[in-house]
This record gives sequence, structure tokens and C-alpha cells, in this order.
Amino acid sequence: MKLGDYLLFSDVDGTLLPYVSGGVPQRNIEAIERFIEKGGRFGIATGRSRTSAEEFIKLLPVNAPCVILNGVGLYDYSAGEYLMKHFLPEEAKGYVKQIMADLPDVSALVVVDEDYYHLNPNVQFESFTSEYRKRFKGETAETMAVKWGKALFSGKSGPLEKLRKYIGAQDFKDVRFVETNETLIELLPHGLSKGSALEKLASIKGYKRENVAAIGDYYNDFEMLEYAGVSATVADAPDDIKAVCDYVAGKCEDGAVADFIEYLESICE
Repeated sequence: MKLGDYLLFSDVDGTLLPYVSGGVPQRNIEAIERFIEKGGRFGIATGRSRTSAEEFIKLLPVNAPCVILNGVGLYDYSAGEYLMKHFLPEEAKGYVKQIMADLPDVSALVVVDEDYYHLNPNVQFESFTSEYRKRFKGETAETMAVKWGKALFSGKSGPLEKLRKYIGAQDFKDVRFVETNETLIELLPHGLSKGSALEKLASIKGYKRENVAAIGDYYNDFEMLEYAGVSATVADAPDDIKAVCDYVAGKCEDGAVADFIEYLESICE
């Protein structure tokens, strides 16, 4: 297989660039440019919303539709259109309210269109930078009336461990919970993941599974890494994420995506 036969996707936070800012390592940018020059197609697969991800799209030579909101949507930035867009079921709003009432130390955030609404702003949202938290909006009557893309729960280790146990004791239907980093758990529509979104995109674009390559760092990337024909993770990823990957790259901040592209180059004809 040639390098140009691949459809390559990278997670953003913790993979393409560090959680704590510093920007995309130059090695990654140069490697992605080289990958595209050889005919490859590159996109991101992120938990971020369309507009939140767009700031990185502008820095990168992206030439494929992208996975957003951890698989809830597929968006083609070049065409300016969604290829797929889902929403949480209406029942999920009640689940979020129930969690906030029973676990007051857990902070809740919901995504409506391109905006993030902080439902209990008295509890700090741990998983975003203070600068990004300034973009949050407060809950309004309209927030509860319109469709939600996904919900996010954040907290320190104690409250989040309580949330894990709490979720396991409930019978929440038509949704799934996934951990996206050590301080964040997300609520998504049932059956949706980065992996299911990539499978849909590959079908739309006529790519075989063996031609899909992906790199990620945490549990929200699991299905994507399991689905991809060739997969990789970063050096400090959990062991069970490493176990499903073909290749373990170096650290995110050192250019893990560049490491993976070099690996793909080494296995290509």
C-alpha cells in the first residue's frame, strides 16, 4: 500500500497538541504537509465543536472531512457543510438534571449548536482553561428547549469517581458515557463514537477499513483506534489504549503525529 492510499485522522487534545497550550508541534505540521504532498488525506477527530476545532483547522493542511463532538458530527470544512449530525435524545436532559441534583460537586456543560452552556456555574469546570471558560454561556429557558449535541461533566478525582459509580447504578437509556481525560466524562447519543463516525465517512468516501489510519490518546479514541486499519497512540496513553494499537509514538509535545506518519512511511511500499 502507498502512503497516498491512507485516510489519516488524529485526535486533537493530548495527541496533535498538548492539553496545556504550546500549539501544534512544528514536526507535526511538516509531517502532515509531507503526507498530503504524497497523496494522503488528513482530518481531525475531536471532541470539540465545529467552531472550536476551526482554530486548528486553519493551522493545518486538512483535506478531509472531520469528526467533531466525539462522533456526533461529521463536518466538511472545505465545503462548509455537515455530512452527518446527531443529537442527544430528549430524555438526556433529565439525566443531566438528575446528575446535577444528586452530585452537586460535579460541573455540567452542554453543547447547543456551536455554544457551550454551563448549567451550574457555581461549580468550576475543571477540564478547560480559564481563558476558554470565559466563552461559556449560562443556562436559559431556550437552552433547555432546543436539541443538545452532547453533555460534559467535569470534576476533581473524588467527585468524578462518585460520578463513575453513580452512572453504573443507573439505567440511562439511549445514551453512552465516555471518559475523555482524567477530569472529564461526556454524555453522547447511544452508538456514536469517533469510530462509528470514521466508519460512516469511509463508506461515504469509498475507503476500505484497511486504508484508514488513526492516532489518539484516551478512551474516547478507543473505538476509532479499534476500527482503523492502522492505529497509534502516544507514549503516556493508558495501557489498555496501547493494547489495541499497532504503534506507540513518542510524547504528544514532541510530535507524536509526526512519529506516526514516519511509521506509516516505513510500512508503505
